[in-house]
Amino acid sequence: MIKRLKLMLTAALVASACVKAPAPAAAQKSQGAPSEAALASEVEALADKAAQLLHRQQDLIWQSWMTGKAPELEQTYRDSRALFSVESIRRIEKLRQLLLTRLQCTLANDGVRLFCPTREAIEQIRATTYLQLHFVGEYLSQGLEEQNQAIANLEASLTFTARGRDYAYRDLDRLLTNENSAETRHALYQAATRAEQRLAQSIRRKEEKAERLLQELGYPSYQAFGSAIRQTDLSALGKLADQFLERTQETYRRALAVLGARELHTAPEKLARADLLRIFRVHTDVPLASKELLLQVDKLLQPMGLHSQAMNHIKIDLSDAPKKSPRPLTLALEIPSEVRISLKPTGLLRDEALLLHELGHALPYAFVSERLGRTEASYPGLLRHPRFELTQLGNRTTNEAFARLFESTFEDPRWLQGQPEVLGEKTSQALLSLRAHRLFELRRRAGHLLYELQWRQADPQDAPGLYLHTMSRAYGVPLSADDAARYLVDREEWFYSADELRAAFLAEQLRDHLTKQFGSPWWQQLEAGNFLRSLWADGNVFLADELAAQIGEAAVDPRALIRTLTLDRLTN
Repeated sequence: MIKRLKLMLTAALVASACVKAPAPAAAQKSQGAPSEAALASEVEALADKAAQLLHRQQDLIWQSWMTGKAPELEQTYRDSRALFSVESIRRIEKLRQLLLTRLQCTLANDGVRLFCPTREAIEQIRATTYLQLHFVGEYLSQGLEEQNQAIANLEASLTFTARGRDYAYRDLDRLLTNENSAETRHALYQAATRAEQRLAQSIRRKEEKAERLLQELGYPSYQAFGSAIRQTDLSALGKLADQFLERTQETYRRALAVLGARELHTAPEKLARADLLRIFRVHTDVPLASKELLLQVDKLLQPMGLHSQAMNHIKIDLSDAPKKSPRPLTLALEIPSEVRISLKPTGLLRDEALLLHELGHALPYAFVSERLGRTEASYPGLLRHPRFELTQLGNRTTNEAFARLFESTFEDPRWLQGQPEVLGEKTSQALLSLRAHRLFELRRRAGHLLYELQWRQADPQDAPGLYLHTMSRAYGVPLSADDAARYLVDREEWFYSADELRAAFLAEQLRDHLTKQFGSPWWQQLEAGNFLRSLWADGNVFLADELAAQIGEAAVDPRALIRTLTLDRLTN
């Protein structure tokens, strides 16, 4: 979690399931290799240190969120610089290979699916894999620290001038969202192009350094590492992203035309990239008293029989201290007993959707089985209960899917029936804008994934053209030379879009299953709560496709979400 809150929490969550990670190229086979038990003890000591470090960092992040003070995360690494080394990575990978052999586990040709004879074996392999890639993520974060800091400093200092006024570059999206004048919006967007070009230079240097580090670690390509941390075949996911764009194209085209006319009084053929944030902004001008929020949590959890345990383990902070961060946050400091949610209410209906989303993040942590990771006697005394690796590490797709699942209750018309004070035309418009915004964001994610896959395999000189072609399709508007300048900025590193897309697909598959299996609305059914408990007890042991298999699906798939989006009346 920490460097993308050290970069929005990416480093500590840069982990994967059972992807076959290559041994570091720089590592040489050691003489007098330790026994498996000795090696396991060494790796457990590494895991202990990593767990303690992450706990300290999360505690600092929480304090920072509440007070507005910088968390000073770098100080926590003073005694841990040598922890995330190539040698540590090599030792963890060595143990993983030994376990694969002794426990008679095999990996499929796709490098993702794991076949083991027992549940215990699966847990051991998964825990070691998650730990290995967590260490790789931290190693990369340290190796890219200078470049990350340079980009952060540049983003903070960049300005641009439009119509005689100076603006901070970091405010561009907010300005485009709030600006009513098309002429001013386009002027702002065009004027920011030079700032985007300067930022792209720093990003390019970081990309070059990242490629070198990955080669040193033995990864054959950036995409190979991306497949590892995203625990999926990215090429196969690219086909699903392409399918998603194709099958939502008509719905999106209609939404773009109708909302463009309503919001901007502009014909579809005159719309540009600079208009999209304004068109797809979420209307939040429906008042909602902050005291209502916890009542809605009770309303959701009690029928499913989840309320007592959840409220014993989850602390929800709804204070509105002036220096408290306005961004929602969920942190699991101790699993399952200490999970925290922070939300700074604005007094608007959107607060409810945000809290439901964070609750979906928190609940899986609060219901993890305390027995998770127990073994009979492989290495007595070494394993914690539940294992840090199986709760705090691993890919984030399934946790994000549950967050999206719980947020989706907000869009169910029956959810607001118990809140007559918010019913009305403004609420209907808010819900419609929320759905349209979701479609826009998911198409953007699909475009980012496809573009990233294409340009990683193309001549660098072709990248701007690939960006224009792919993102004009995703955005539904023609792109210009000013847009082409954003080919390195309008994207996400390490194939982050893959997690977001798969989480959205899986969330809709879960919602569909819960409704069909237990009744509608699913969030009022005790059996649905019991079923969710059974899924959450396993922590991060199972991959997204394996979770899909538990609800009768062959794999994570976009069809349920496509069906919902194309049936949504987004343009009423």
